[in-house]
Amino acid sequence: MKHIDIEVEERDIARNPAYRAELIKGGGRAQVPCLRIESKGEVRWLYESQDIVRFLQRQATKAS
Repeated sequence: MKHIDIEVEERDIARNPAYRAELIKGGGRAQVPCLRIESKGEVRWLYESQDIVRFLQRQATKAS
């Protein structure tokens, strides 16, 4: 997310079975796009594109 200056690690679940397994185990489904969010010792998963965009925009606003 270079244009909003947020570093996001990209993982290709089609090329790496371990990433796919982690996504299914943690998020319950192998759906992309998906954003894994770690905060205060908890993990949550966002799957809807608009939800991901809104979350990242809020984070960028907080950082500025």
